[in-house]
Parts: sequence; structure tokens; C-alpha cells
Amino acid sequence: MFEKEIKSWFKPMLPRDRQQDFFDLFWKGDAQNLEKMLETMLLTSSSVHDYKYREHFYHSLLLGFFLLMYQVTSNREAGKGSFDLTVLDTRNMRAAVIEVKRADSREEMEADVEKALQQIEEHQYDADLKAQGYTQILHWGMAFFKKACKMGVRCESAGRIPCSC
Repeated sequence: MFEKEIKSWFKPMLPRDRQQDFFDLFWKGDAQNLEKMLETMLLTSSSVHDYKYREHFYHSLLLGFFLLMYQVTSNREAGKGSFDLTVLDTRNMRAAVIEVKRADSREEMEADVEKALQQIEEHQYDADLKAQGYTQILHWGMAFFKKACKMGVRCESAGRIPCSC
């Protein structure tokens, strides 16, 4: 019901001509270039008042971007806890688990990325995705501090299918 309205909010931030670049970087696991792209978006389209409180702003921003093209689940129980986001590319049988952190300083961002990645693995947030037969599962740890971001990615592959990242 609200899908069109939500998409209309996020399309200006991630215009159609940039969407494919964003999603290609994401599925390739190109954390460095995805960081740059997302930081540019944050610098040009967000206010310092947006991210004052916790990680909700960043979580919602990512949710909106991925809803433009994929099936997304937010804040659900899986494995031994609750993940932030899962993104499903059912056409290519690949999926991603995203854990978002808001750092208290720029210096903490890298450690927060590692905490996010460890949290995904320790809590086995991808258990349902594996059971559903997804052949490539990306684990994304994302840390934000104001208008800066840092990302890390690990790839899980089922069988002999190589991960692209």
C-alpha cells in the first residue's frame, strides 16, 4: 500500500541512473566504492539533524534504497537474534544480511564494522536464507558517523558456486 509513496521519497536520493551503479557495487562486495557513493549521497541530501539519535536514520535510508529494487526485510528474528536488514535478489538466488552501527566517533567506525560482521556470524542471521536455498549470501557490516560511512563485507557461498566479492 505504501510502496509507491516510500519509493517516491528515496528515488531523488538515488536517481535511476545511479541505482544500477549502487546495486552493482553492493552485489560485487565493493565496500570501498559503495562507501564513497553513499557518503556523497549523505553529504548532498541529509541534514546533521537527521542522524542525531542512534542508527535509525541510516537503517531507514538503506531500507528505502533497497526497496527501490529488491525484497527487503527489516528488524526480524533469525538465527539467534534480530538482524537489521536482509535484501533478497530472488532472480539470482543471492541475498545479503546488513547490520548497521552508528559510531560515536570517526575513529570507532572500523571497529564497529568488525563488530557488525561478527554479530551477523555469531548470531547466524543468515540461517533462514541458507535454508531457503540462497546460493550467495553477503554479510555487510556498515558503520556511520555523521555523514561518513565505513563498510565491510564477507561472502558465504553454497556448494561450488563462487562468491563474486
